[in-house]
Amino acid sequence: MTFRYALIGSLASALLITACGTKITVKRVDDDPSTSEATSVSVTQGSGAATSTSVSSSVGVGGAGAACEDMVFEPQHPMKPIDAIFVVENDFQMSTALYTLEQQLHPSFAAVLDQAGADSQIIVLSDHGPSTFELCIPPPLSSTSSCNGAPGNVANQFRQFSTQITWGQMLCKVLSTLQGNQADEFGVQSWVPWLRPEALKAFVTVGATGTWCQYENLTLSDGGDINMGQQVALAWDSALLNLAPGQFGTSSSRNYLIESFVGAVPKMNFEPYYPDESVQVASCNGMDVGTGVQWLSKGTNALRAATCDSNNFSAMLPQAAGDIIRSASDRCTIHIPDPPMGQSWTFEAIEVIYTPDNSGPSQTWTRVDGPSFCGPGKFYIDGGDVVLCPDSCNTINADRYGEMQLVLRCVTEI
Repeated sequence: MTFRYALIGSLASALLITACGTKITVKRVDDDPSTSEATSVSVTQGSGAATSTSVSSSVGVGGAGAACEDMVFEPQHPMKPIDAIFVVENDFQMSTALYTLEQQLHPSFAAVLDQAGADSQIIVLSDHGPSTFELCIPPPLSSTSSCNGAPGNVANQFRQFSTQITWGQMLCKVLSTLQGNQADEFGVQSWVPWLRPEALKAFVTVGATGTWCQYENLTLSDGGDINMGQQVALAWDSALLNLAPGQFGTSSSRNYLIESFVGAVPKMNFEPYYPDESVQVASCNGMDVGTGVQWLSKGTNALRAATCDSNNFSAMLPQAAGDIIRSASDRCTIHIPDPPMGQSWTFEAIEVIYTPDNSGPSQTWTRVDGPSFCGPGKFYIDGGDVVLCPDSCNTINADRYGEMQLVLRCVTEI
């Protein structure tokens, strides 16, 4: 599906990155007592190494192995590196948001990525300094010792491109600083050399205004209007991809998304606005709703939240981080966790329970012997991974917030 249809039509993701967000539950299922010998799989996973699988026979006492306790495992999926790019306005309506970001960027966002095992770095585009309308990120994320000097950049962890982003200029500022045409106040020519081509580019925009700016011959203006915002999103997307396709992808395979904080009214109960929800036009505290940025979030299958409420802003940061992790992860591959010491997984009795996001009935997906035996609701084991068959993979990728559980049977080796 093209970006245009993602914006105008059903909002199916134009970003061709698979998603995660899976909770893996491992629970005991008693073996058939009539079986005197159970075939099992023992998984060994080294740190940072490929997972290997060995198949063994586990002989039970009285016809079956002794059952192990129920266990719950956090999901382990292959994940692309993440370059999180914060683009933050510097104006009088942003003082609370800037202060909140200084206090919460590390514990509520960067730490969430770290805890998920993501290979991530944070890049900030915003005016650096000590004033109310500047952004100065403290340690431990940065190595900044004084907000009066240059930002304390930490390689592969945090960097700030210090440039003032005034009313309506956010989207054009990204484009104008991309190719080194506009150095920051400390002489850094461009933030693009900090990016990694293989990484997912996850923009996080934080603003209180809409879009009215010009980049070379491109004029962008959303006027707080839904249709004008849609045109802004389409034009900006095209410009971004033309400037750096090696970083941000192509129109058929985008490698970026935009999580946005805008001047819209906060949603109840600290909930974000999801991609299938409409562009919000009710403003908060006189801020602009930023229809252009909202369309970009919708078109890249990302979340939106409010800038104006500091409590809502703080609560939404970890949700934005989680959404980025979901987009960077290969949801069609699930690492099989190590069994407890002295125990093993029964090789023939692995199931994946899929629960659709629309609250439909759960489905039990079962194992086949290999890719040539694939079909709907099937998966196979490759090394130490569960690999969903193409039909199952398409199902879960189309259901961004659907859930899966990995059900394993274990026995104690005697």
